[in-house]
Amino acid sequence: MNEEKDKRLRGTGSVYQPKQSRFWWVKYHRGKVYRESSKATTELKALKFLQMRLGEISTGNFFGPAVGPTRSDTSGSVNRSIMNRFTSVREWRNWQTRKT
Repeated sequence: MNEEKDKRLRGTGSVYQPKQSRFWWVKYHRGKVYRESSKATTELKALKFLQMRLGEISTGNFFGPAVGPTRSDTSGSVNRSIMNRFTSVREWRNWQTRKT
C-alpha cells in the first residue's frame, strides 16, 4: 500500500533534503523567500525547526537566518576595498606606515 504524505497548508513553509546532503533544509517566506539549513538529519527535527521559525515570524521576533562572521568582522583582517588599491604588498605596507 502506497501511503501519500500529508500536504502542508499554503504559507506554512516546507522541508526538503537536497541531493548529496545529509541535512534537511527549510523554506519559508516573509516578504521574500528564505532557505536555510536546519542542521537536522531527520525530517521531524527539521519540521520542529520550521515551526520555530514560523513562530518567530508570527510573534515579531524574526530577524532573518543567522549569518556567520564576514571577512570584515574577523579581527586582523584587511578590508578588501583598501587592499585592492595596491598593486603589491610592499605598496600596502608603505601605506600602512604612513597612515600611523
